[in-house]
Amino acid sequence: MRGADARGEDRHLTIIGIGVDGLAGLSPRARAALDGATAIHGSPRQLALLDGADALSAIPRKPLSRPLMPGLVGDVREALDHGGVFLASGDPMFFGLGATIARIVPDFGGHIVSIPSPSSVSLAAARLGWPLAEIPTVNLLTRSPAMLLPHMFPGARFFVLCANAEGPASVAEYLATQGAGRARVHVLSDMTPDAGKHHVATASDLAEHTVGEWSDLVMLAVEMPSGTWAGPPHGLASRTPGLADEVFEHDGQLTKQIPRSVVIGLLRPYPGALLWDIGGGSGSISIEWIRAAAGARSECFEADPDRRARIERNARGLGIDVDHHVLQLRGAAPQIAPTTSYAPLADAPDAVFIGGGVTAEGMLDWAWGALRAGGRLVATAVTAEAEAILRAHRDAHGGQMLRLGVEHLRPLGRYSGWQPTRNLVIYFCDKHEQPNAGESALQEGGPEAI
Repeated sequence: MRGADARGEDRHLTIIGIGVDGLAGLSPRARAALDGATAIHGSPRQLALLDGADALSAIPRKPLSRPLMPGLVGDVREALDHGGVFLASGDPMFFGLGATIARIVPDFGGHIVSIPSPSSVSLAAARLGWPLAEIPTVNLLTRSPAMLLPHMFPGARFFVLCANAEGPASVAEYLATQGAGRARVHVLSDMTPDAGKHHVATASDLAEHTVGEWSDLVMLAVEMPSGTWAGPPHGLASRTPGLADEVFEHDGQLTKQIPRSVVIGLLRPYPGALLWDIGGGSGSISIEWIRAAAGARSECFEADPDRRARIERNARGLGIDVDHHVLQLRGAAPQIAPTTSYAPLADAPDAVFIGGGVTAEGMLDWAWGALRAGGRLVATAVTAEAEAILRAHRDAHGGQMLRLGVEHLRPLGRYSGWQPTRNLVIYFCDKHEQPNAGESALQEGGPEAI
């Protein structure tokens, strides 16, 4: 269905998914769209698939810019104005060009038609007999193999999209370094419904293979070992909050494992939600938030440049995407340093955590004002002064407070005893909540206390 813009003009473009079998694999509808195009945009490889088609020889062919952005914006605008066609690999909306264009064009469905071919993952699932709806796909087209980490639990299966022929060896090497050298890896390249190459090896063996054995049009299907293999060290494959403290590089500024589990639970991450993490420290809260829910994002504010670098190292090592705006590292929060220079904060946060800076003048009010309606604020304090600020905010806006104490069993001479840590006061409040006069929050030592 074609749509009209504000001027009433018909503006449209078509995205056609094309496989390695070229024109022969296109539906009559896709072929008709190509025949009627004013221009055809695509990668050099995709445009070359049209060679030999006399009916298309007079239509201008326009290679996509490299890097893709920001040139794609102009290409899309031109195609919308003149009825152009874009070529994409397989299913354009499955980790493809169509999904990228959808983020550029607000009213995608009103102006754009997407005509898919089978995706490489669909073809792989059909070849292997794997239930497509039950098995995740990890996109490593522009990402590090560390993104595999949350999927690497015993007995897991997942698909991997690779950028080029070097991808299989890179993924296999990463699996082996995480103790999964026995993982079974299917290398599938140049896939069509009727043909394609299929190579199977363990991760340890595959890490030694040369890239010449398959083309750049390659993807993987991975079967993780089970039985005696317990997964990566420190339980890193689990998305449940509470990673061991030792997996984070830090200088002492770290929300420890048990309090961190409580804080993440109170923040209530959900898919696509945005967190503002104020006083990032080691980045543990942002990292656990992102791991806990698919598509969750974080803006992490940390004034110290050494700590920001440390947060980035922690994030990359734990499979967090720092390069595609999943985790944005920023300097001091604007309330502390209003002249801080960085990209504007376009989105109101769905949740705010203040682990450092509660005592900064106006910090709590600034964070509360930025929080979207229905969002949740969680803040912690270890000093009486910070606790007083949280109490005042609770009196004004409602919410609940609790005091968390943790004790660890430690050696005590020839015996052992319980060693307490410093108590942590935690305040949490939904923005729509109103204070209830005369009703206290969680009563310390009462039936609701942790």
